[in-house]
Amino acid sequence: MPSSTATRPFPENCLLGEEGDKMRVSQRMRRSARVAMAAVALFVAGCPASDSGSVESGHSEIGATRHTEDLSRTDDEHPRNDHPRPSTSAHNEPPSTNSGTTTDETSTNGAAKKRNSSEPAVTDQTPVAPLKARMPKVVMSEEQRAACLVFVGDRLPETTLPDLDGQEQRLHDLLASRATIVVFWSSENPYSVAELHELATRIVAPLSGRGIKLVGINVGDSPEVVRRTVESLGVGAAELLDRESSYFSKVATAYLPRTFLVDADGMILWLDIEYSRATYRQLRRAVLSRLDEERTALR
Repeated sequence: MPSSTATRPFPENCLLGEEGDKMRVSQRMRRSARVAMAAVALFVAGCPASDSGSVESGHSEIGATRHTEDLSRTDDEHPRNDHPRPSTSAHNEPPSTNSGTTTDETSTNGAAKKRNSSEPAVTDQTPVAPLKARMPKVVMSEEQRAACLVFVGDRLPETTLPDLDGQEQRLHDLLASRATIVVFWSSENPYSVAELHELATRIVAPLSGRGIKLVGINVGDSPEVVRRTVESLGVGAAELLDRESSYFSKVATAYLPRTFLVDADGMILWLDIEYSRATYRQLRRAVLSRLDEERTALR
């Protein structure tokens, strides 16, 4: 009868020679890799392993047994750290220093805190005053200032000028109750024409019911040219004619268009000697300052 050792296969870990050494080294490397992966997984998860089977046996065969054993301990088995762990409560409050607090008081306080956390937070309901536009400051060079015969704080001179129908109109009778924009313009100046249209549609029209008005004083053009220009622009503002520049010569020596913002008595609140984007923005601020309204009143 043949021996049982002749038919029974050799286990892989019992191989001799160089081939057996390679096999055992390979097994140890695989075991070490599995142990290391289990240790990393436990470290990332942040929780101790209670099941010792999750880490394979054979820790003594690698050089990292101490670190793996620490990860497999429970909380009670871990040595206490000198630094306390941060609180994981919902409000992240520090531990109470009152040693006389009973369990019933602690549970009552916890229930009160839970009720308070469900209640809506009380906010300050004090109304905030809207921002007010400030009257822009008029800044000019010496040459530009010298061309101004009237300035901020002065009153526009009294005058009587014909309108497009030939009727004489007193300028101060045309002024609005809150503020009036008075524009000296000429059809030969494209900036003048653009200013009439923009001011009439974007400032005066939205605020016409709030005591704001636009008065145009044409310098040098015939009534026909002025009428045709105004009708093409769709401007419904009052128009006066200063064909000989007699009235313009009382307020300035040069520069058209020239824009004034005056109150109901004709006192100059703000002025500019040109028309540009900056002129429009500053004039809008000046009007809003006069009306004492929010900046968003105009688009």
